[in-house]
Amino acid sequence: MALQKALGIQQAQGFCKKEISKIHEESHEIYGASKITEELKKKGHVISEKTVGNYMHEMHIKAHYIKPWTKTTVSKNFSNRLRNILKETLIQHRQMRHGVQI
Repeated sequence: MALQKALGIQQAQGFCKKEISKIHEESHEIYGASKITEELKKKGHVISEKTVGNYMHEMHIKAHYIKPWTKTTVSKNFSNRLRNILKETLIQHRQMRHGVQI
């Protein structure tokens, strides 16, 4: 509120948007509204997370989170349990066609 009284609403919004954009770029476009709000509060600005989120939406700024890597295969012995069923079927079919007993 103090910034709005000193500068006026339009100038305060413009100033906040510039700061938000600067912090977002410095974070390599990773930070979202919550972390940008924290950074602004560290600099002494009084602003809510909702307001930062609204300004980010107006400026078409989004956070780009790095997704954690997830393990897709759980079993240690997974490859030993796999069998080539199609190959076995083809071998059996060929053996039957040539009269070879299994």
